[in-house]
Amino acid sequence: MLLKDAAKSVESVETQARMLVGRFLDEDDKPTALKARLREEILQEVLDVVNPYVDPATYQKIKRQLTRTR
Repeated sequence: MLLKDAAKSVESVETQARMLVGRFLDEDDKPTALKARLREEILQEVLDVVNPYVDPATYQKIKRQLTRTR
């Protein structure tokens, strides 16, 4: 019985994940827009972590390097 309950929970989570991804894609209209948005958020998190540990000039160099268009 526990295994069946676990399987139902996994199915439920998978369904919710598909719905959320679908909603993002509908909002952005293109997977590339979603990818760009995720990249921007990840880069900002990295910069937030680095910022307290480096001087402002080094931070700006890191930021320029990470935010270059690829």
